Amino acid sequence: MQQQKQWYKPSYWLLWLVVALLRIIVLLPYRWQMKFGRLLGRLMLRCLPYRRKIVETNLNLCFPELDHAAKKNIARESFEAVGMGFMEALMAWFMSSKRFNKIPVKMHGWENLEQAVSGPTGVLACGAHFTCLEIIGRIFATRTPVDYVYKRSKNSFMENLVEGRRAHYMQHRLSHLDLKPMIRALKNKRLVWYAPDQDFGPERSVFVDFMGIPTATLRAASLLAKVSGCKVMPVFFNRLPNDGGYEATILPVLENYPSDNEAADARLYNQLLEQHIRKHPGQYLWAHRRFKSRPEGEPSVYPKR
Repeated sequence: MQQQKQWYKPSYWLLWLVVALLRIIVLLPYRWQMKFGRLLGRLMLRCLPYRRKIVETNLNLCFPELDHAAKKNIARESFEAVGMGFMEALMAWFMSSKRFNKIPVKMHGWENLEQAVSGPTGVLACGAHFTCLEIIGRIFATRTPVDYVYKRSKNSFMENLVEGRRAHYMQHRLSHLDLKPMIRALKNKRLVWYAPDQDFGPERSVFVDFMGIPTATLRAASLLAKVSGCKVMPVFFNRLPNDGGYEATILPVLENYPSDNEAADARLYNQLLEQHIRKHPGQYLWAHRRFKSRPEGEPSVYPKR
């Protein structure tokens, strides 16, 4: 409570003014917000050279078959998608339910989720860091109770703001650093949303192929399934063309998962993720240093700042 009081001191008034302005932007028509997001993304492309180099490095590694012009186009689309993702996050946090529920959404395989959550075990929905992740989270939460795994923000003000808004539509938040609450939620037959496609170091990962590159891939999904007995189902999503809304693809529960081989389990997830990325390459979060950890003896693939 004491920390919350300090956020209303004069030193935070400028931040609250920015938040107020962002809430006003959410009142604009959806297509205007998407257009503004694309403009914001193009600005980031010009003003964030280090992030641009990360995106270019990732695309060069993952799409060696494409020529320079094609990869440049994906890079531009990726930055525009990040800008739209920022606007979508504002919609998820601040848009009224009446307006939010009018956003067009195509759900493929919703019956797979309904069947899984009605079963005798918890369900781990394995998503990924596509740039429309935040708004998809609220879309799912309006249809079924969802716990979610999150990474704590280093900024306490933003932590309070974002998690406070998510609390209006999500159920319980679970730190990515602590498996015990995740296991408890899954044993209590809850649906837990998890995106395991980030690099948190080799200690928590196995190196398996992703887009043809040995990549540190988290073992947590396999471990959670073994300990809790939960079902694991991949969930991928993307924007529809011409600001036409969103599309989610809910695959059936993975069979024979987890196996006795954590590397095989991790590779299976990566293969399914690759298939969706190749359909919508410009919508994936290429600004993340996905290949930061390297197998022993391999040099870093990213430029220094």
